[in-house]
Amino acid sequence: MTFEAVSQHLDAFLALKAARARRNPYFEGDQRRRLRYEEGLLRSFFARWQQYDCPWPIRADFAMDWVMEDSSIGKPYRDEHRLLAVRAFLLQVRIAAIHSPSPKRTADF
Repeated sequence: MTFEAVSQHLDAFLALKAARARRNPYFEGDQRRRLRYEEGLLRSFFARWQQYDCPWPIRADFAMDWVMEDSSIGKPYRDEHRLLAVRAFLLQVRIAAIHSPSPKRTADF
């Protein structure tokens, strides 16, 4: 998958999260901050992926290296937030990659 395709998936994923959050009647200060925080996390992961020449497929060890970057024992929830955010995004990218037509896949049928 190309840089542009993953970038489009990231924008679509963030738009979907924002739309879902706005529909929530309890979407207030804490939820708004959490949404912006998760957006920052995903953009940080995307920037690191781009910095490493966009390896595809995105391997679990690459994602875990990003999650554990600058990890400290005093901030266990930081790593959990990073892991959950990147996991949700990569799951959507994986599903989109499975359902997208590719020359390799059409040749198999």
